[in-house]
Amino acid sequence: MTIRDIDYDTSEDSEKIYSRLTWAVEKVDGLFSQLINGVTVDTNRPWVGTFDKEKMEFGLIEPSGLFNAKLLQIVVRGQVTPTDNKTTINIKLGLGWYTLFVSGIVYLGTIGMIIMIALFGQVSDIWNLVLWIIVFPVLWTIVLKRKMDKVEKKVENLLGVG
Repeated sequence: MTIRDIDYDTSEDSEKIYSRLTWAVEKVDGLFSQLINGVTVDTNRPWVGTFDKEKMEFGLIEPSGLFNAKLLQIVVRGQVTPTDNKTTINIKLGLGWYTLFVSGIVYLGTIGMIIMIALFGQVSDIWNLVLWIIVFPVLWTIVLKRKMDKVEKKVENLLGVG
């Protein structure tokens, strides 16, 4: 599920841009196994992911260890496309499994709370609803947006388009 879809245009050679991935990314066979258990391969590199040089596509996540689990896991998928005199880089930011699960609980729980108070609540329960909405979905959205901004800036720095 893509949350952000960003295109960058640069005059830099596509091979040079793509070559940055080889030194900054710990290559793995696939992102599914890295995301499903929340623990990635142990590495000192800033990214873990897959890349296909022929298709010029890549998928990245930030590394996480057994004692450094990432509750907010953002998945970066991208493609480097050379054109006549420029290179276009398409980046898609999405949510990892755990982040998607927690987001679903937060937002569906809020909808459930609204429905329950509308059907069975009293006027005095509205303040509980307002507090719930301010605390859970609003704060979660702010934290999620900040994390996505941070990952987006990190990807821009990796690819040299920031």
